[in-house]
Amino acid sequence: AAMAERARADVVVVGTHVGGVIDQVWYRSVSRSLLREARVNVLCVPGRAAWAALPPVPHLRRVLVGVDFSAPSLRAVAYACAVASPGTSIRLVHVVHPRAVGGGAADTGLRRSPAHDTYVRRERTRLERLRRSMDRPGGEADDVAIVEDEDVPGGLCGEAARFGADLVVLGTLGLSGLQRAAAGSIAGDVLERCGRPVLVVRAPRA
Repeated sequence: AAMAERARADVVVVGTHVGGVIDQVWYRSVSRSLLREARVNVLCVPGRAAWAALPPVPHLRRVLVGVDFSAPSLRAVAYACAVASPGTSIRLVHVVHPRAVGGGAADTGLRRSPAHDTYVRRERTRLERLRRSMDRPGGEADDVAIVEDEDVPGGLCGEAARFGADLVVLGTLGLSGLQRAAAGSIAGDVLERCGRPVLVVRAPRA
């Protein structure tokens, strides 16, 4: 983290969940600590075997971006556009609670309500508007998805699997200490659970 700061790096790349049980504990600790300590973007790449030489350079065909319409998630969309080649498909994903009706309110009845359906359509419209604003070369295959799930990290991981994402991009405020404990860490949970490379995009330096 200190070296990245001195080098004014745009991103730090680290492997995680490598080798046996001891290695998995070690690398998970390193990646988690880096997410906590680094003031720059962090790309965590999972791997399950040691390589004697550099593995084949991957082609990013599908990039998934978690969007909650906050400033950090919009920054994540911008970074996804930066790493995506013209042949890459970007999917913008927004997770909504299955009973949400907007404004922090939720259904109280037993059945799905028209208010919830209206809320989902409104959120999809916002996603579509954001997708159109990307306006990047070769982005004809870009699309959006609304995922209904009570568990945001679980919803993102499930959609990443369905989409066959080669990379997941998430924005974060880079909270520290008690702030992180109070707010939770969606990025950290996705990192541990989805088994795919995760690019965590930090808020810009003050």
